[in-house]
Amino acid sequence: FPVTIRKMKDYWQDVVDVHSQGNYQLLYNSQLEIIDSFMTETEKSIKQKLVVSVLIILLIVISAFSLTQGRYRIDLPILINWVTTKLGFTTRNIFTQEQNLILTNVRIPRIILVSLVGSSLAVSGAVLQSIFRNPLVSPFLLGVSAGASLGVSIVIVFYQAYNVFFIQSSAFLFGMFAVLSYRDWE
Repeated sequence: FPVTIRKMKDYWQDVVDVHSQGNYQLLYNSQLEIIDSFMTETEKSIKQKLVVSVLIILLIVISAFSLTQGRYRIDLPILINWVTTKLGFTTRNIFTQEQNLILTNVRIPRIILVSLVGSSLAVSGAVLQSIFRNPLVSPFLLGVSAGASLGVSIVIVFYQAYNVFFIQSSAFLFGMFAVLSYRDWE
C-alpha cells in the first residue's frame, strides 16, 4: 500500500512537471505508463481471473433465465429439478414429458448455438482488430460483407435456390474468396 502511494505522489509530480512544459503528448504517454505500473503482475492476474469468473457466472445466470422464458413457460423450481434429475442428484422428477422435450430439443440447443456464434464473432472481431491495429475495424474493410452479399445474390437470382444451407454456404465461400483475393495488405 505505501508503494502505491509513493508511485501516485511521483506520478502527480511528473504531471505537474510535464504540464508546466506544455508537452501534452508526453503527459498522455506518461499517464498510461504510470497507470499500468500501479498494478503488479499479481494484481493484474487476479483482476483477469475475477473478470473471467464474473463473466462465466453471468453466462450461467442468463442461460438459466433464458431456459425458463418462452411461449411455454417453465418455472425455476421445475428447471432446478430437471437439472438435478439429469445430473443424478435426485430421482424424483416434477417436470412433464413436454417440458423435458422443450428443454432438451429446443432451448438448450439454442443456448449452445448462441454461445458458439457469439464467441466466434468475438474471436473474428478480435482477429480483425489485431491485424489492422484498429479498434473500429469492421467486415466491410476487407470486403467480407460485399463478397458474402454477392454470393447470396448469385445463388438466389441465378439458381433460385432458397435452401438455407446453400445460401449460407455461398455467403461463406464468397466472403472468404473476397478476403483471399484482397492482396494489397500494405
